[in-house]
Amino acid sequence: MLLYVIKKEKGNPIKIYKIIKAKHKIRKFRLFDKKYYLKKYPNVKSIINPLDHYIYHGYKEYKNPSELFDNNYYLNKYSDVKKSGHNPLIHYVLYGKKEGRFPNKKSENNSIESLYSRLEKQKKKIKKLEEKIKKQSKIYKIKSINKEKISWQIEKFGDLGIIKKKRNPKLIVSLTSYPDRIYDIHYCLYSLLNQSLKPDEVILWLSREEFKNLEEDIPKKTLQLRKNGLKIKWCDNLKSYKKLIFALKEYPNDIIVTADDDVYYPKNWLEKIYNEYDEKTIVCHRAHFVNFDDSKFKKYKDWDRNIENKNASFLNFATGVGGVLYPPKSLHPDVLNEDLFIKLAPNADDIWFWVMGVLNGIKTKVVPDGYRILNYINPKRELNVENEETLYSKNKNGGNDNQMENIVNYYPQIKNILKNEYSPKVSIIIPVHNTSKYLKKCMDSVINQKLKDIEIICINDESRDNSLEILEDYARKDKRIKIINQVNQGVSIARNTGLKIAKGEYVGFVDSDDWIDLNFFYELYNKAKSQGADLARTFYKYEYPYKRDEEKLNKIIKKRNKEREQLNVNDHSVVIWNAIYKRKYIEKNKI
Repeated sequence: MLLYVIKKEKGNPIKIYKIIKAKHKIRKFRLFDKKYYLKKYPNVKSIINPLDHYIYHGYKEYKNPSELFDNNYYLNKYSDVKKSGHNPLIHYVLYGKKEGRFPNKKSENNSIESLYSRLEKQKKKIKKLEEKIKKQSKIYKIKSINKEKISWQIEKFGDLGIIKKKRNPKLIVSLTSYPDRIYDIHYCLYSLLNQSLKPDEVILWLSREEFKNLEEDIPKKTLQLRKNGLKIKWCDNLKSYKKLIFALKEYPNDIIVTADDDVYYPKNWLEKIYNEYDEKTIVCHRAHFVNFDDSKFKKYKDWDRNIENKNASFLNFATGVGGVLYPPKSLHPDVLNEDLFIKLAPNADDIWFWVMGVLNGIKTKVVPDGYRILNYINPKRELNVENEETLYSKNKNGGNDNQMENIVNYYPQIKNILKNEYSPKVSIIIPVHNTSKYLKKCMDSVINQKLKDIEIICINDESRDNSLEILEDYARKDKRIKIINQVNQGVSIARNTGLKIAKGEYVGFVDSDDWIDLNFFYELYNKAKSQGADLARTFYKYEYPYKRDEEKLNKIIKKRNKEREQLNVNDHSVVIWNAIYKRKYIEKNKI
């Protein structure tokens, strides 16, 4: 055996010693299995020791020395070994094992590093699932009422639920119902007449068509509430639209707050919504956020549900079930066009009223800490346990999307209004001046970001190469890209030009001769949001033609010692393009 090694190594004592040392370690770690090797590769010459055969011949033929060492895996996993031409098993026993390299895929999968990596992936999946559950629970979490207790309270109720001396403008609470629900509407009406802030009127609109015998078809418990201030008014059958349309006609100069007939409202419900009244905005307790991107509406089911948004916005979509306050003259005149709304959106009054507000230039704001978890009178009905039709059940399979499309096709101008209102998560500003050599790589790294909700603002600072042509080619393919041309004024002025038109919640900067990791803005945005931060920053690395400076991107620059502690980001060397900044913070401080 030794003679064969001496021969192959041409008597070189250093190389001979290396092979002898390696063979000793191979036996110690039991990484060569003679029986396995000869059985799996029967063509191996019997005149050569099987281990010597592998060391000098077998590894070149991609043979495995045993079940514990995978020749091909090791070479493919570690490209430096493959490039060196070294025997992978010898490399492993002399160097690789100490360096923490793995002899086969199974060992890698069972390693602490691999287990930790898989654990982190599972944590991310669990976090996403938790966020989804949290989002869904905000939509569907409902409560019920103690009907027996409230029935007793109604019997004892003797207060007047409206004020005698009327406001100017008056505060009108308006709702409707139909025969299938009239049997338990008295619970809802009682909650509206028992508010901490009393309205001027509480009006129940009922259709003559649905209640042919008029008051004879109304339960006694409901009729009795008239002594507490309830008004019952008769009208044509406009389905769910009845709760607002006839009130708008009869009370055009007053404040109207709509309610739903299947909800028991808390005592401070009206007071909270009225406290937010400012004559200029529609106010609601519950709202969705209209996901509108690239002049297209996302499906209704994909809108952000039950939001908490401190700012009034055209994109706040009031849901009638929580209660909505409409100031006088807040809706477009077409709101009363019965033929039109029955044709375009027969079962989507919330969508119709929202569009009428947007067309009239009126934004919607959400009551802070408002009434979001609904107290249903009949939870079984809302959860579809009982076979009773609701607007939700009618529209859940794309009905809202179809009716929204009908309205938008009729009023295409609404897209322009929303487009001006829409704010992406991050505005990415890229100053460009004669960087055509690197620009494509830069743009590819930006348009392919994991965070898709971005706008890309490219400032062409009078480039004299073909940079502008490259930008225009990208802009034709990606509508998120905006190009601004200016006389050459330098990178700082170019960035400020981008800031003037940026609409993003956060702003980031990328130099046109740089490129970024595809998770760059996704990670920074999510970290900033999770901390409520005005700035999120990362480390970076320089890349040169022949070498790379490997800085860790996930290194913590400065960590809080306590909750909400303010950090001084100037405690270390900084550049502008390795961070995102809250746009409103920049504007507020005139940076």
